[in-house]
Amino acid sequence: MGATSNHARMIALAALLAPASVTAAPLPPLPGTWGVMIRIESVIQAPALPESQSSSLAWAIAELGVDEQGWYQTHRVCCAEVLGTGRLISSIVPASYTDHMPTKTMRPALGHDRHGGSWTVDMGEAAVGYHHHLSPDTLPDTADHPAVYDWDEDGKIGATVLIDLPLFQPFEIYIAQVSHLELQGRVISPEHIAGKILVHRQDRETLGASAALFDRDIPSHPLPGASTFSMVRVPDGTGCGQVRQAMESAPSPADTSANP
Repeated sequence: MGATSNHARMIALAALLAPASVTAAPLPPLPGTWGVMIRIESVIQAPALPESQSSSLAWAIAELGVDEQGWYQTHRVCCAEVLGTGRLISSIVPASYTDHMPTKTMRPALGHDRHGGSWTVDMGEAAVGYHHHLSPDTLPDTADHPAVYDWDEDGKIGATVLIDLPLFQPFEIYIAQVSHLELQGRVISPEHIAGKILVHRQDRETLGASAALFDRDIPSHPLPGASTFSMVRVPDGTGCGQVRQAMESAPSPADTSANP
């Protein structure tokens, strides 16, 4: 009973926060648990290999709701992987990496027009492999930088990522990274929010590697306008271990018969 009452309260608050307009389409009830998939498309230049494209994918659990300050969205990264075009290069993101991504609470901006609603979320800067407050303006590029530390607590400096290249044994690189993403999408249905990602910043420095040949930066840059996100409603109580499967088994957004 308490959960139902709280859910109703959030929906009522959401209705009060929606701008009034005689031409506006009614917004669907959005509070609840959602799975989030973020896809960043980049171009990379690995040593001795042709330029190739990579896709960085991350799955997260989010809670949407409203409080006295307005809309909120929590965001907890659960798992991630990096895929290279043509298997030229790929990365394995260990659980120790994603386990150390902090849970964020953000304030979405919800627009309201005759087509429904726009959904914009500034995710702010996210630092990996170093203390952001000790180097707020400059990304550390050496292992002895005072801001660098064993971020993922695996006994190695910075954050560890496993790299898989043709003709080489898999090896580790130790990185410092900072990103700043902004989700710019639309509320498609009560079960689906999706759109583009504006990449304000996506920088990475290699601090070291288990293979000396690769103890160097692998230049990369995001492809403008190519990165996307998708949010799908999942059952309340879904945890990190189930979010990817829950998103894949959710009804297709195009299947309106599956929506209430």
